[in-house]
Order: sequence, then structure tokens, then C-alpha cells
Amino acid sequence: RCSPCEGPGPKVCADDKIMTIDSVTSAQTLQGCTEIRGNLLINIRRGNNIASELEDFLGLIETVTGYVKIRHSHALVSLSFLKNLRYINGEEQLDGNYSFYVLDNQNLQQLWDWSHHNLTIKEGKMYFAFNPKLCVSEIYQMEEVTGTKDRQSKGDINPRNNGEK
Repeated sequence: RCSPCEGPGPKVCADDKIMTIDSVTSAQTLQGCTEIRGNLLINIRRGNNIASELEDFLGLIETVTGYVKIRHSHALVSLSFLKNLRYINGEEQLDGNYSFYVLDNQNLQQLWDWSHHNLTIKEGKMYFAFNPKLCVSEIYQMEEVTGTKDRQSKGDINPRNNGEK
């Protein structure tokens, strides 16, 4: 016997491609998606107060089957707009072994509020470089939560160029 779903039902998007989000407009194409079958690349260089709009369009995503890469996204202060992201499966990885890759985000200060957010990275490592406002303690907390703590090597999370400002 079936019972009605709470909220919207599952919606699979992307079909083994790289979904590139470089503006609020491109984020709109993923509105309502709960699973990205493929990879999510976020590259948002400019925009003001876009977090709430991004949450409207990307906030239902629960699973990314491949990797998540966030680079040159100077408009982002936090990743909390991906408020339902629970699983990064890492079925496809970047440079061979990264499933969460965060590079050169000048204003990124927070990943998620870990007291209210659970995220599992099933396969692959994390990489963080050139995120001057992102404290390394925030990254270490993500390692604990996501189950990746023993996967990274020293060069994957550089304390010299993350959180130095």
C-alpha cells in the first residue's frame, strides 16, 4: 500500500553530465531537482544577496552521484543554500580522486551549520585551496561529519591559503 509523499516527490536531473551553475538563471534549470545524476559545478563570480535565490532553485537537492566542485564563486559566503544536500556519492571523481573540491572562493566563510546539517561523502577525497576567509577549523569539522577524515593527505587542505584573512 502506498502513502503520499511528504512534500515534492523525487526528481532526478542531469543524466551523467556536469551541471554548471554560473548564475541564478542557470540555477533555475535545477529547480525541484532532488538528485543530480552526474556532477555539480558551481562557478558564480558575481551577484548580491543571491543565497536565497539559489536556495529556491537548488535547495531540494539531496544527492549528487558524482562530485561537487565550487570554484571562483566570489558571490558565495556560505554553502547553506544547498540546505538538503545529504549525499555526495563520488561515483565520478575530479582529478582521479576528489569528490568535493573547493578552490578560490574569496568570500566563502562557512560551509554549512554542522549542528543542523548532515552530509556523507561516500567515495573520494576533499580538496580546499585559496579560500582566504574559510577557517581551517570549519574544513576539519566537515571532515568529521562527512566521514572523510582519514582520506585527505596534507596537501589536500592547505592551512596556509585557507582562512588566512
